[in-house]
Amino acid sequence: MTREKVVGLFGPLGMQESLHDLQEDEIVETAIKACYVSYQMFCGETEEFQNFRSKVLNDLDGSLGEQLIYMFVRHYALFKWLESSGLCLDVVLGHSNGEFMAAVAAGVMELSDAMRQLVARSEGLKQLKQFAETGRMVSLKASEAETKQAIREFETEGTIVIAAINSPEDTVISGPDETVTRFCRDTKFKSKKLDVPAAMHSAMVASVKDRVDEAAKKCILRSPSRFRMVSSLTGTEVTEEVTMASHWSAHDDVRPINFLKAMYCLKDLGCWKFVEFGFSGKLLGLGQRCLCDEALVWQTAKEAMDTLRCVTPSDVVLTDREILFSLMDEIIAAVSAESVSLADPKNLNKTLINLGFDSTSLGHLAHKMRRKGIQCSMILGRILDPSLPKKESLVVVDI
Repeated sequence: MTREKVVGLFGPLGMQESLHDLQEDEIVETAIKACYVSYQMFCGETEEFQNFRSKVLNDLDGSLGEQLIYMFVRHYALFKWLESSGLCLDVVLGHSNGEFMAAVAAGVMELSDAMRQLVARSEGLKQLKQFAETGRMVSLKASEAETKQAIREFETEGTIVIAAINSPEDTVISGPDETVTRFCRDTKFKSKKLDVPAAMHSAMVASVKDRVDEAAKKCILRSPSRFRMVSSLTGTEVTEEVTMASHWSAHDDVRPINFLKAMYCLKDLGCWKFVEFGFSGKLLGLGQRCLCDEALVWQTAKEAMDTLRCVTPSDVVLTDREILFSLMDEIIAAVSAESVSLADPKNLNKTLINLGFDSTSLGHLAHKMRRKGIQCSMILGRILDPSLPKKESLVVVDI
């Protein structure tokens, strides 16, 4: 039986809440320190770690480019936090700037190479400060076709462009503040200004592309190796394309992010569970508007962690079937080496505990088994608290 695929989603600027509740977590702290070390390698100005840490955990304070860096660090910290608890991904997708973190997760580039490009992008955006004060991005309740038609009827100069196609009825435009404001006033669409202080994906910031391209050419870029990767830039699964510097500099070109097409691609790949590396659920909301399927599962980072820490057998069967499918062969392989019958729950339980499978949650059990380097497609059972009566200490699940 083939396990249905789990997707990790990394959102763009403006779709994340603070990590304040995780400020005491050791894994999060270690991840932030690793990012800080890489940041200091390429940043010309010295910033104290505590100041850097505070901006990551609390408000994304600073210039636009700095905010994009701090957002990346949040993604990285959440990825490490969930990975350490046993989250198992198959595919990653990053929306806009989130694609840099998706690339790190997929093994396309190292943390330091991602930071090199992000710092170059930040420096380029600082040179365009005047555009940050005159550019605007607005989300419209309109399809891509409706938006294109409205832009054609509104102006001929081409100063307004489509920056992102987020769902069948969610399209983002970008351009000069005054022009975009008049467009929204004169057209019938409902609109909402995005909390992004620049006209990204438009000609107003396109000159940043050269800086990022120069930085990307100094990086070691590989095809995805840890997970499959779908790009929001192309809307397709990517392999060799991401080994080219031009793919990464194209994020600052005059071309839209096609999140809608990327979500369709994920559905075609057999993905059924979507985990957003953030707490707001905003990116999940867009995804749900792209894929109207009640059978799909959508979780924020916190909800995914709660699932990994599930308590009851029913929770495991209903909400963690991707882990259930992933572990049966591992347990079979482990106990077969000990010549223990799978039909003997008492000895099976004892053997698994002796083998080190003594977690109190399925997520932790999965993590332990993956650390042993074992890969598989299904699960047979789950270890509960060893202090429980023996007859309750093993739950056998038929799949």
